[in-house]
Amino acid sequence: MGNIVFGAPTIRQYHLHGLLAQSLMRRGHRVTVLAEDPVTQRFYDAQGLRTRLLPQQTATAELRGMPLEAAALRDCRLAGIANPGPGRLERVRARLARFVPGLLRYFCVETPDLVLIHDRRTGLHRLIQYIAKEFGADILHTAPGLLPGTMQWDEDGIDADSSRCRRNAKAYTRRPRDEMFLMAALAAVLGGVGATPTERSRVQVPGLRDRMRAMLSALRRGQLGPAYHAMTAWQRAHAQAEAAARDAEPLPESPFVAVMLQEGDEASMRVDAVDAPNHEQLVIATQAATFAVDSSIPTAIVPPRSGLSRDVEQAIRSRPGRFVVCSPDDAMLALTTALAVTTVHHPHSLAAILAGTPVLHTGSALFEHAEVATKTTTDRLRFDLAQAIERPNPPWRESYLTHTLVYDHVWCDAEEPDDNGLGGLVQHIEHRIAASAAESPEVHYRAGPVWPLLTTTEE
Repeated sequence: MGNIVFGAPTIRQYHLHGLLAQSLMRRGHRVTVLAEDPVTQRFYDAQGLRTRLLPQQTATAELRGMPLEAAALRDCRLAGIANPGPGRLERVRARLARFVPGLLRYFCVETPDLVLIHDRRTGLHRLIQYIAKEFGADILHTAPGLLPGTMQWDEDGIDADSSRCRRNAKAYTRRPRDEMFLMAALAAVLGGVGATPTERSRVQVPGLRDRMRAMLSALRRGQLGPAYHAMTAWQRAHAQAEAAARDAEPLPESPFVAVMLQEGDEASMRVDAVDAPNHEQLVIATQAATFAVDSSIPTAIVPPRSGLSRDVEQAIRSRPGRFVVCSPDDAMLALTTALAVTTVHHPHSLAAILAGTPVLHTGSALFEHAEVATKTTTDRLRFDLAQAIERPNPPWRESYLTHTLVYDHVWCDAEEPDDNGLGGLVQHIEHRIAASAAESPEVHYRAGPVWPLLTTTEE
């Protein structure tokens, strides 16, 4: 059987990790949670999972060849510091270096078959990936996908770190396409239909003594964030209610151009979007480009879940032209019915591509390599928008979408996984490590939205 390691997950991600661990262990695989801090380690241990805390030690010769500078720069960017000074970079590098001896010993003794890293792009995870590969372990990165209810997976990383970004448009010109599958996917997106999620496991709260010990241990390690949240960290494993946008307006009935906004503190915004325009800059550039095409066309703003700040909204309202601030819940309808969509690189923009809507993005998008969208800047947007509206869709668009949604994604919601999606993850892991459970039944998984699965079941 396989030896599977979950690479430094967060407590917030417990639901997916817990259900996947149960599915793997039922098939005889060994699963270990490699924890970054004592608080996370104590939490996963309280849920009955095998855990291992990464020790921090002074490193000497072990540092040779380690990508510590790149890892430190990644952590600085995730903290919102795009150009850190030498002093800050060295402090982050020294912190990461203390994990190296423990990682080397762990992979030398345990020899995992596969390391799963879910939606994490920190410097520590870059080190885990590097060392795991040096010891011959396979890597699988997962994260929320380009459509709701899906997850992307790749051996190199997620978003702009993904290996698929090294492909080009020619890679899809001879790939098969499935028009019925794509129609079903689009219908599922518009209908908001998802698979029935697997029942959540009851979260076991670590005892007060365990939480106090974890807090003290985190303080000794200099991990102030986990120590601060030690008493209430378990609450992060529960589903969190999303904030609703204020004063949402309906989408225009006439043709409109949509602006898909993102949270500024998202990891992909800080890592993959160099000098990205802020909300106000992107909206104003889109409105100016739209006005140049036709002054009567309104601009529909799809805010992030946290909403649009009042300062930004006031600045936008003071400008000429018609602006509509709609609800985040209308995002899929806006993406699929707009005349065109502008964004930094919102992943769900793939829904617009699925509907044949032109997409213009300023950041490094996961679909950029396939040339199914237009890379632009706020300065060029007024010229690129008019051309994108007139330009026909590339002939390989459907082939790209079919391959992406069948092979580069698993149809499983990262927050509310279902049995079929978990089966897809287990099947993919067993395929990658060439280890299946001899006495367990074959894992069944089918890519696609929920109703083809229901139809198959009824038949």
